[in-house]
Amino acid sequence: MLLTTPEWLARVLARPLGDPLDWDDYRLTMGEPTWSAVWAEIQASQAYDDGLDLGLRLLQATRQHRGRLTPRAYTTSQIRLYRCLLSMLEKAGRWDAYLCAWEAIRARADLWVSVKGDPTADNPRLAAFVRHPGGAMRTGPSGWGAARPARIELHFLYTLVARKAIVARRRAQEQARPSSLSAPLGPAALTIEEIQRRLLQIGEPAPGGPAERGGAPWERRESPGAIAAPMPAAAVDHTHPRRSREL
Repeated sequence: MLLTTPEWLARVLARPLGDPLDWDDYRLTMGEPTWSAVWAEIQASQAYDDGLDLGLRLLQATRQHRGRLTPRAYTTSQIRLYRCLLSMLEKAGRWDAYLCAWEAIRARADLWVSVKGDPTADNPRLAAFVRHPGGAMRTGPSGWGAARPARIELHFLYTLVARKAIVARRRAQEQARPSSLSAPLGPAALTIEEIQRRLLQIGEPAPGGPAERGGAPWERRESPGAIAAPMPAAAVDHTHPRRSREL
């Protein structure tokens, strides 16, 4: 079966929403070089609606295949995909949808990164993103005081606070122009309500814990007797948009 990168993207997006990607297609799409080729195709064609749909489908499949992923791969894959969703909405100029999705992700996604030192000392706004185990801010047994922690855990969205502020400013500027009208949505565009519904359908958030840096995203720790699923053969030739390899 011969597939170009656009054909592979179309194949993934053609699946029914209730039928998540199987393990082989999921692993191939999330891995290199397919990941970079697919998103480069989306960027080049400015198919941001397709990118949003793809990100939501891959999030759904990530939960579907949670048992095959290490805890770290499960967490880091979700973070990467949530960032892709927000990027697609920003590039499409959908400011309201971006802000709604940002808040929905902040409220539901239990995804944390471990940060060296205390970035809240220089940016107090980040204090709202410090992990709150048990409902209380994690400041140590006697508070931080003079003894600052070596590392703290922050919600991954802390890295996108500046982007959110830019989007909010653009939204305000657009609303301040009485003659400006929002561009109509394309036929494949998801409404804000559809985006929120699909985010809710993704299911339980990842378990708490920092997403550590380093290592390959597909590293696995197999239990005794477990059988690793084989890496699927390359389905797409990424060296040229019109050339392909056989499965």
